[in-house]
Amino acid sequence: MPRSQRAHDATLEVEPHLARQLVDNQFPAWAGRPLRRWEQAGSDHVIYRLGDELSVRFPRHTGAIGQARKEMEWLPRLAPHLPLSIPVPVAVGEPALGYPWAWAVAGWLPGAVATVDELGRFAGCGAYPANSARFSLDR
Repeated sequence: MPRSQRAHDATLEVEPHLARQLVDNQFPAWAGRPLRRWEQAGSDHVIYRLGDELSVRFPRHTGAIGQARKEMEWLPRLAPHLPLSIPVPVAVGEPALGYPWAWAVAGWLPGAVATVDELGRFAGCGAYPANSARFSLDR
């Protein structure tokens, strides 16, 4: 089944009380920070702001469940080679309290939501291909 169809099969919502419990239990240092849902989230994740400096991303469906660990490994390596800022991964939360998948905590980037049109501006100027060509995936 194509990923786009799978994405709608079993979509999870993460209610504020569950998000709060997961953050507080797994990352006690952040327990006092305000946690508020970010309504402009995409279709892959439920996103919460954690204080002013962090975001918490919970996968909504099975098509997104591997992203937290991949981002933690790869985004710090990719970031210096990209012509735009990307969120810096801070931590990966574990499945708990009935929530079934790993989830991510990352730095919050101020600004507009990245769209295909906005990203197209970078591809059109040639900066991204030039930078990506210099990057090696060797560990």
